[in-house]
Amino acid sequence: MKKTKILTYTLSVLILLIVSCTDSTEPDENAKINGQVTNSLGEPISDAKIMLTYYTESIATRPLTTFSYDLTDSLHIKLWITYHNVSDTVKVLIDEYLEPGNYSVQWDSTNSYGLIEVSNYYDWHIKMGTNQIDDKLLLNVTYSDITSDDVNKYECFAMTDGNGHYDFEIDKLPFSFSDNEIEITDEYGNVIDIVKVSRTVKIWALHTDYDPVFIDSVYINENSITEGNLSFD
Repeated sequence: MKKTKILTYTLSVLILLIVSCTDSTEPDENAKINGQVTNSLGEPISDAKIMLTYYTESIATRPLTTFSYDLTDSLHIKLWITYHNVSDTVKVLIDEYLEPGNYSVQWDSTNSYGLIEVSNYYDWHIKMGTNQIDDKLLLNVTYSDITSDDVNKYECFAMTDGNGHYDFEIDKLPFSFSDNEIEITDEYGNVIDIVKVSRTVKIWALHTDYDPVFIDSVYINENSITEGNLSFD
């Protein structure tokens, strides 16, 4: 009889693994985040990328996730990342036949096009022969050190139009409005902390011609439009 395959995963101090979150309330259809991005003269800035950073101290920034696993038999292994509760693949990390041994692979938060994904929930999956494990993780990226040359390396929630305006629906965000407690576990599945993903966020604007700017402590309202106007220096 084949021995049981063992999967462990190790998360660096730069990202936390999320194993439990209840999405129990759909936000109002009119609930959005919108605003305008301008320069120091009040002129609208088009093609600015809009990002978020979440205000939960227990959730560190700048993701790097290491998945480690042991094989006692030769097996075909597939490890991939998808968008949360959506089957669309973000990136395939492994898809090959492997001999017995100890293995590890890192996800640097980039997608299959090499772009860094936005702060949000993602699902990871590993299929080992006929066995499959699925779970969640949360990326929380910081943008303060991004140079104008690096802006095009990042995905975004929205981009400003010709009038500097942007908007996106809040149901794309990773917290639930009635129950936003999440369990944090170690690599063995033991609960080590319970934290909340706050509805208070930083809204960032990135552009190839300017240094990053943000609005601090913006509270997201599930029943109305939240405004976030930003101005580049």
